[in-house]
Amino acid sequence: MRWLAITALGLVAACAPTVSAPVREAQVVRPLVFELLDSSSLGKFNPPGAGATITLGVDAVVSNPNSFPVSLHELDFRLYLADQAAVAGRYLVPKRLEPGETAGLQFEVAISLQQPGLLRAVAEAFAGTPLPVRIDGAVTVSTLGYQPSFAPAVLMSGVVQARETLSPPLLQMSEAESEVFWLEPGVPVVRVVGWAINPGGVGYFVYGTDLSLTLNGQLVASADLTPSPVPAGGAGRIEILFYPDLNALGAEAREALSEAIAGTPLPLAVHGELRLDVLGLGTFPVASAWQLTGQVAARGF
Repeated sequence: MRWLAITALGLVAACAPTVSAPVREAQVVRPLVFELLDSSSLGKFNPPGAGATITLGVDAVVSNPNSFPVSLHELDFRLYLADQAAVAGRYLVPKRLEPGETAGLQFEVAISLQQPGLLRAVAEAFAGTPLPVRIDGAVTVSTLGYQPSFAPAVLMSGVVQARETLSPPLLQMSEAESEVFWLEPGVPVVRVVGWAINPGGVGYFVYGTDLSLTLNGQLVASADLTPSPVPAGGAGRIEILFYPDLNALGAEAREALSEAIAGTPLPLAVHGELRLDVLGLGTFPVASAWQLTGQVAARGF
């Protein structure tokens, strides 16, 4: 067991006839005891392309096994996920612990998932597999007027689960960026721009095939949404280009296109089947009904 011996100098009384050598009294300082709690968990998960990061909330307790007060001053740690070095950091929140006292220790770390092994282990955790965690660290304390340090060692270990869930995006159209225009004579284009807002803690790519576009209530075209990254708790820009075939449109649909190109704002709606791709985890359909709506016209009017 690691321990430190701290000595105190005992001086003889000034009235003694002779001066004796100092008497050294050893005091053993036992290391603080750390424990990782089951409430520790994985937080926001952004797969490659949407950030490639994961947050880990560490919930732990630290105990003082000594018969005298000890203050935790600094913890230089290295965190491992599934036995792979994930991140190094420093905890600098002083805590005074009375003899036998236990106190909480909470902090959050952001971890890069550039290492393929880390991404695989985290993805499996979001699929329900507990993720092994270990924290090594060098501890600096203060006690009895000294500030001793303990060499790096394993401080705590355990497993964590994912607490976040996959949430479908909220879609908002950007009317200022969307437009209708002629690519060339006889070839109209409807450019729909918007934002996919992710309220959940898992990042993903959103995409769709054969999405339908209606203009002033008339079906005018279909197109695909290419995979677009949407980070956890953030927003991702989406853009869809529709190419209506004038020869395949009815009179009312052609009239709606003509009005929009002439500068008349018309109601627009995009709908269809969307899917969410979480790299390393899987692909999931957006079960809830959705529509991207707004008004569109040729820009500059």
